[in-house]
Parts: sequence; structure tokens; C-alpha cells
Amino acid sequence: MDLEKDIIIDGVEFNPYIRRVKLEKDIKTLRKKESEVLFLLCSTYPDAVTYTDLSAKIWPHSYVSRPCITQIIHALREILGDSGRNKIQTIPKLGYRLISKPLTKDGKDFTFVYKNHSEISGIKTKDYICQKIASVITARQTLQRQQAFANYIP
Repeated sequence: MDLEKDIIIDGVEFNPYIRRVKLEKDIKTLRKKESEVLFLLCSTYPDAVTYTDLSAKIWPHSYVSRPCITQIIHALREILGDSGRNKIQTIPKLGYRLISKPLTKDGKDFTFVYKNHSEISGIKTKDYICQKIASVITARQTLQRQQAFANYIP
């Protein structure tokens, strides 16, 4: 199975590796933190992600305020076309959760597929899955930067 498959959230295609969201024919690029928050919501479905968890997992070495998290969720809702709040649910005084089950492009349960992927087999927690995929993303971005820099040197 290819680890780079898009995640489908209620008809919206999300690719966490290139931080791209495709809604019908409209393609948008997410900012880094928006992509990380959306990926965390996908990987913890159907559970809610608390403000504390968002802060600890997305900003592990710094403080982030609730209004900052709220702003990122607001931006995600706009990008996902979620004006009716049908994709991301606010759990008052707790956090957020996805309403629709995230799926792979071939219709399989995203969380189940990634838990059973060969690169992350034996992993029991969703937190580790999120960390593993984030480390793959970071490694690829670093390699791309190094290659671009190597091509730039005269």
C-alpha cells in the first residue's frame, strides 16, 4: 500500500504530504499548521482532539493560545467549505473532532489502513502514527531542500 494516498473527508481530498486540499475542481494549499491539525483530526477520528492535545502535538515546544487554535480551525473550515460546520465539530470547552469518517481514495478506513501499514506495523497508538507520518513528511521536505540547494550551487 502506498503511504501517500489522499485522505477523503466528506468528498474533500486532503494530501498531508503536499498540504493540498481539493474540493470539487478547486485546489488549495494549506499552511503547515493547518495541515498538521487536519491530519491530527483525521488520525484520531472518531475521537475529539482536546485543546491540550492540539497544543502538545502541533506545538510541542511552545505555548499556543486557544484563539490561535480557533483561528486555524476557522481557516480549515473555510478551506473545506464547511460553513455549516458539517465537517469539523466544535466540542464546547474540550476541542474539535471530524464528523465524517476519513477514508483512503479506495474507500478504506484511513485510521485502520495506516495502523496496519508495514512501515508502522505493531504501533498501537494513534499518536505514534501521527509522529511517524510527520517524520516522513519532514524527511522528504529536507531532502527536497537539499536537492534544490545542490542544483542551485554554480
